[in-house]
Amino acid sequence: MPSPPSPTDVGCWSAFRHPFRRWGRKQEKPRDGDRDNETPRKRKEKRKNVEIRTELKEAVAEIELDILDFEEKEREIKKDLETLRVEFEKNQAEKEELRQAEEQLTREMEAVIDEDRMHARKYEILGKKTATHKRIQVRVVVVERKKNEEQAQEADRKTPTVSEMEEMEEEELETKQEKEEEPLTETQKDEEGVGEFGIPADLRDLIEKRGRLKRLMKTMEQFETEAERFLLYNIRRIRPFLSQEATQLLVQSLVISRLDYCNSLLAGLPLRAIRPLQLVQNAAARLIFNLPKFTHVTPLLRSLHWLPVVARIRFKTLMLAYKAKNGPVPPYLMAMVKSRAVPRALRASSTARLEPPSLRTHGRQASRLFSVLAPRWWNEVPLGIRTAESLVVFKRRLKTHLFVMHLSE
Repeated sequence: MPSPPSPTDVGCWSAFRHPFRRWGRKQEKPRDGDRDNETPRKRKEKRKNVEIRTELKEAVAEIELDILDFEEKEREIKKDLETLRVEFEKNQAEKEELRQAEEQLTREMEAVIDEDRMHARKYEILGKKTATHKRIQVRVVVVERKKNEEQAQEADRKTPTVSEMEEMEEEELETKQEKEEEPLTETQKDEEGVGEFGIPADLRDLIEKRGRLKRLMKTMEQFETEAERFLLYNIRRIRPFLSQEATQLLVQSLVISRLDYCNSLLAGLPLRAIRPLQLVQNAAARLIFNLPKFTHVTPLLRSLHWLPVVARIRFKTLMLAYKAKNGPVPPYLMAMVKSRAVPRALRASSTARLEPPSLRTHGRQASRLFSVLAPRWWNEVPLGIRTAESLVVFKRRLKTHLFVMHLSE
């Protein structure tokens, strides 16, 4: 390769610019800050390139943001798909359980239908026997009712009325007076069994009167308790179809109301005469709670707030005494009750007591009279009850007192 000519040989570099340009001085590139050497075209291209780069960067940033949003949406869609899958599996499990339950119910229904068919066959066989048995039971009940009605009619015929008893007593007195006027022989005295003072004859009359009273009380007890037991029997037949509240209302309206009707006339009777009525009340309490026969009754009466029959009789008697003392009552009841008269101002004048009549004037047989029992029971009641300001307060306090006295633990 030939060597480049020297500047001494050549007069000017311009003559050898083109062929020997590569051996010449290298042209320096223009710097960024030096814009004097750049042409306008290059500047324009440079600006375009910058704009294109910024646009590309913005587009890349937007694409990256879109990619992030897409990824987030993709994750949410995956979560929704997972929840839908879990719910679908649960629904499938529930459907399977329902199908199994339906199959079990169908099997049970088929078993019940088979049992019903077997029972129907048995009932077809025993239908005639049950029908005849029911007819026999109905006939027996009808016969028993007829017998009870006949017995009640006979008892009514045998039990004398008040006028008949007064006539019988007058006849007995007349016969006694006639016998006293006619002198008896010794043989008649021996036959009659009369002594010197006539004591055995009086004893015999007293025994006869007591016998009549016993028979009368027995018929009354039978008549009262049979009707109430018949009502309890009918209520017991429909007890499976009634609630406890409905049974209580039914028993109170049909049975307990009969026990309370005119029960003040039973005041002073012995406990053996009141025991049948107490047994009826016990049976009614057991029927309300649907308990067996030999269940203890005191907790049942306490939960029902029922007083025993003895306490009910005393409650009615004392209520009549309060009305007779404070009014308003008929005059004949006010005449039976008298307040205790105190001659001067003493502590006893504020106790609101009643004056009991003396048994010497009325006799020992008059101890069951209202005029005798009411003052005695009234004076036994506490002072707070005797001095009640109204009948409602008196009844509430008296019931509480009797409840504590008869049904306290």
